[in-house]
Amino acid sequence: DTLDRHSEVTYCASNTRFCLLYTSPMILLAIWLARNHLHELEASHLQEAGNLARNFAAANDQLLDARLKALNILALSPLADDDRGWPLLYREAQNFQQSFGTHVSFADETGRKLFDTRLPYGQTLPRLPVDQDRIAVSRALETGKPQVGNLVLGPFVKLPLVNVVMPVLREGKPTRLLLVAFETGSFQQRIEQLALPEGWSIALLDGTGA
Repeated sequence: DTLDRHSEVTYCASNTRFCLLYTSPMILLAIWLARNHLHELEASHLQEAGNLARNFAAANDQLLDARLKALNILALSPLADDDRGWPLLYREAQNFQQSFGTHVSFADETGRKLFDTRLPYGQTLPRLPVDQDRIAVSRALETGKPQVGNLVLGPFVKLPLVNVVMPVLREGKPTRLLLVAFETGSFQQRIEQLALPEGWSIALLDGTGA
């Protein structure tokens, strides 16, 4: 009986080793395939997320570009050069507001507002609200190129706004500024219109990360 049990144990041990030797490659292959599938799935998700982010950024760039081009028409107008033409420029700015749904401010190089389409022409106005480090207005004056600012609290609506600044150039130098302010809710609406995969989210940040 002892010899039989010993033989049985030896046979079982040998059989177990045989089974392990036989199945180990398949187990390792299954693990490798699973890991490879996860890597491919992750790469696919990253590519999809990158494409989604680029498309969303491009759509927002197009929105801003359209408004900048329209704003540049006001900046190029000779009505901006003399206070006698400012009432007519104000009317043109009102047309911009009716077309694009965003109000227009006109200011001198010191930040003093000359008009704002939120209020009747000639009314006393506060100075320009600027982002925390004055990036947009300062850079527009320094470079002569349009700039997009960081979040600021609007002086009238008391909501977070993003200012787009268009310098009024004369002989290559900024003499005045035109600004449009986007409420962050308009960007939020665009985000909510995106068809995102379940469990995904997208955020739009300013230069400070807000």
